[in-house]
Amino acid sequence: MRLIRRKEYFIALAGIIAILILALGYGIVTGNLPLIGILVISAILVTSIVYRQIGEVMTDALSDEISGRAAKTAMVLTIIITSLIFAATLTFSFSGGWGTGAGVNDNGTLTIRFHQFFPHGHEIYSDSVQIADPTDLTNEDLWALENLFREGDRVRDGPLYFGLACGFITILLAGFYAISTLYYGRKFEV
Repeated sequence: MRLIRRKEYFIALAGIIAILILALGYGIVTGNLPLIGILVISAILVTSIVYRQIGEVMTDALSDEISGRAAKTAMVLTIIITSLIFAATLTFSFSGGWGTGAGVNDNGTLTIRFHQFFPHGHEIYSDSVQIADPTDLTNEDLWALENLFREGDRVRDGPLYFGLACGFITILLAGFYAISTLYYGRKFEV
């Protein structure tokens, strides 16, 4: 293969990005997840192949130093931000509260309420179920009660899972950073 210039590389990179955006849009609209995965992997491979065909010097010692410091700073900031999100979402998930209540109405129906609260008493979920005959519960009444409590508990699931994902990413990034530091420290005997 012939070697290409930097300008040609950047044109090829712009073309790859444009094709990837259009193809990802199509994959998302059609809900085709395997297509999206194949496209991302293919774009990475094609970019790598095109990069290897560059015949000019792309970097010098200063640009390598700048890239290294930028990568290190981005890694550290990402670890800090995901740690803060992890702590905030777990604090939200475990420091709120919930409450239930039941009351009999004048017509003999039973109303059962369920509430979820943010810290400091701010309500984030409130719902109730009316049971027409409390002495003779039907399957619909039991189903409505189950949905009431399941939906009320689910309010905390989204932030909890997002926080756990941020915690996992924090641990993963910190581990990769430590492993890379040890590896390159030994490789270059710094």
